[in-house]
Amino acid sequence: KVRTMAGHVLRASSLCWKDMNVISSGSRDKSVRNNDMRNRESLIDIYSGHSQEVCGLEWHDEGKVLASGANDNQLCLWDAAVSTRERSATSG
Repeated sequence: KVRTMAGHVLRASSLCWKDMNVISSGSRDKSVRNNDMRNRESLIDIYSGHSQEVCGLEWHDEGKVLASGANDNQLCLWDAAVSTRERSATSG
């Protein structure tokens, strides 16, 4: 089954699966989005902390921390345990 997700304003440039249910996407719009593919309303989180295109994503083996890298040469670590619907790197 094919599924289309809306959300990023510009192209999605990186993808990473977590636990076969959650897909994270990084975009040229500088954001990271987590979507739970088991739910119709799939958006879990939006992370904003980069000033340029997000070009790499990787979940820690235990699925508690997501690392995002971007063309701004910054690495952001996102703690899934304190996730909210929308967060920036400065808000924690």
